[in-house]
Amino acid sequence: MDIFLGKVTQQAMNYAIRSGITITASYAIKQSTRLLKTVEGTEKEELQDLQERLDSKIKVSALTGQA
Repeated sequence: MDIFLGKVTQQAMNYAIRSGITITASYAIKQSTRLLKTVEGTEKEELQDLQERLDSKIKVSALTGQA
């Protein structure tokens, strides 16, 4: 029973960590989108590229289940 409870606790912690990362990543994307609305020129293009890279890394982490 102790082993079972230990595994359930571990899975709950993993889920909480992934959820926290997802929430944080969503917040970062929203903030970068707001920033993009106020920037122009080459800086805007650079920020868009960085946002796309961040988004793709978030998707890869979500698919592989990495925290």
